[in-house]
Amino acid sequence: VHFTSFCSENAGEFFWEFSDKPDSVIFTEYVTWVFRDTGNFVVKLSVGSGQKTAYTSLSLNVKP
Repeated sequence: VHFTSFCSENAGEFFWEFSDKPDSVIFTEYVTWVFRDTGNFVVKLSVGSGQKTAYTSLSLNVKP
């Protein structure tokens, strides 16, 4: 699955978290992620610019 923080054009910091591997954080604007299992997962994104930070999350149901 490809994810992008496209609407965050002024952001300089990106923090992606995936619930299927909570120890993994990715720091890039664009992410390709492979879910190794089926089920419900949450993808979280925090973006920052200076002292401002915004957060969002997306719930996914991955099917075979």
